[in-house]
Amino acid sequence: MCTLCSKVPQVAPTFGELFGVPQGLTVAQVLLIDIGTDIWTAIAYAVPPAASLVMLRNPRHPRHEKTVNAAVLFYSCGWIGQLQRLFCWLVFFYVSPGIWTLWISGESATDLSDRDLFTDCQGVLV
Repeated sequence: MCTLCSKVPQVAPTFGELFGVPQGLTVAQVLLIDIGTDIWTAIAYAVPPAASLVMLRNPRHPRHEKTVNAAVLFYSCGWIGQLQRLFCWLVFFYVSPGIWTLWISGESATDLSDRDLFTDCQGVLV
């Protein structure tokens, strides 16, 4: 479920950019963070000792007992993923407060002053 929760905050900035929300990280930075964090999750799944009674249980029915069902998807993507996305954007706009005013102003990139260009670059480098 941990890997499902992290997908929403990774994809949301891409869709946000379609609506004019400033880009906080480049695509390469998002991929590097994703790979770096998912590796530790995969290692953590491999480390626990084997359960001794797992092989004595009956196997789950593949049609009736799904590993990922609607409840898991709603909880991971619809609830936890949305909270992560919200807090990531709140922290992004808090750390670089000039980005919010720059975005609200609606000015094009050619109309920006030197200070605005610095603020725009600061948002990408946070």
